[in-house]
Amino acid sequence: MLYRKIIGSVALLSLIGVSNAIAAKKEMLVDESVKTAWNAPSSQRTGFLHDIDASACIGVNPNCSPWIGGTAGNISGKVGTESDEGAVLVLLAHKINTNGAKFCVTQVQAANRDRNWSHWGLGCWFTTNFGSWTEYYSPSGASSNCFWLCKNGFYGDGCQQTTPPSLYDVTPLKRDAFKDYKRLTVASSANIEDTLPMFYMNHYTKAHGGHKSYDGEEHDTVLIVTRWLDSGNGAYVAPVAVHAMESITDEGSSFWFTCNYIRSVSTPSLEVVGKETLVCKDGYRYNAAGTDCVAANKDIEELSVATQDGNLCAGFEDGFDEKQHVMKKMADCYAYRCATGGFGFKMAMDHECVECTGTPGLFGVANNGACVTCPIGTNFDADDSGAGYCPRAVSYSADALVYGIKGGPADAIADQCWTYTDLEAYKACVKDGVAAAKVIIDAKRSAD
Repeated sequence: MLYRKIIGSVALLSLIGVSNAIAAKKEMLVDESVKTAWNAPSSQRTGFLHDIDASACIGVNPNCSPWIGGTAGNISGKVGTESDEGAVLVLLAHKINTNGAKFCVTQVQAANRDRNWSHWGLGCWFTTNFGSWTEYYSPSGASSNCFWLCKNGFYGDGCQQTTPPSLYDVTPLKRDAFKDYKRLTVASSANIEDTLPMFYMNHYTKAHGGHKSYDGEEHDTVLIVTRWLDSGNGAYVAPVAVHAMESITDEGSSFWFTCNYIRSVSTPSLEVVGKETLVCKDGYRYNAAGTDCVAANKDIEELSVATQDGNLCAGFEDGFDEKQHVMKKMADCYAYRCATGGFGFKMAMDHECVECTGTPGLFGVANNGACVTCPIGTNFDADDSGAGYCPRAVSYSADALVYGIKGGPADAIADQCWTYTDLEAYKACVKDGVAAAKVIIDAKRSAD
């Protein structure tokens, strides 16, 4: 970012510009504790692990190629803000602390300047230094779509909270979600490099040191999303060295052999230089193996999904309390119920959970989640909302209580209702026959 493609500059002024630019940018270097927290190397370009995976690139950026034709030799169309400057799109950290980082879609570009110099001391109209350097841009719409990803046990903007939020970020974090972002090709776009936190910056190497006034190739180290989770609940991130590589495309003389010139293109090379770290969306934490992100509370995840989809049952749009409630899928919407067995809502519209009490057979938790107490002469029926869950009691003959209304003394002993010791099965036998009782018994055995 230290230069622009201008003519007429002199080496001395260029050197002054370099010194001032470095001084101005020191404030964006992260401190040592942050470097350690994200496994950054001890110095720039130390311990390269591997090139960044192609899947780390996003947007209209197939195979992570910084060039339309796949190579620097094919510049049939602009991919960066200049036709000879390659660029890629990635999720790059715009804010970093020891607990997490805020990621935004960012264009990483390698800029360059051609070089002209005097030949035989006869003078030259264009006397400039040359080299390649890094630049960073924010594509259209990217700045409004940034988000924090946090390490295990941290939540919220800034990753400073240790308690999960009341609603989770349930939008899947997938590469395809960023497929419509396009690289900027307008030369007047603002380079945002001075605003980005970096582990290291402005490090130059002299790949073409044999050429006079060569400024070298710049390297920065930044935090980038390197891998995606199949679950969509987080991602892996790592320190990545951004190397502005330069390739000379033409050398010769011009202006009646009074000037030598070098023409070049620049390509960004992204190399992972530190161990990856798993980070999660807001409301998620590491699984037991530390290889994926899972909901800190599964019920709140369901609540978050239902809230996002507008699929909460009427009367349950708010009031969920993870200490006493669990989510439940109803026929066509989501509601919540009391988590403790034998507890129900104080009233249908008061969702505080209380223990349901009363005379056996005359009370229980209705299907609407509320405690119901029935009067004498009725029975409690959790499914009979039409009778207020208290239908009139049905009288049975002595024979029906022994054999069931569908049975008799001629039935095999094993099929007579009085032989059932399970109360629920006995009731089913009396009311609906031995087949209904056997269904209940088989279901309980399977559950065991």
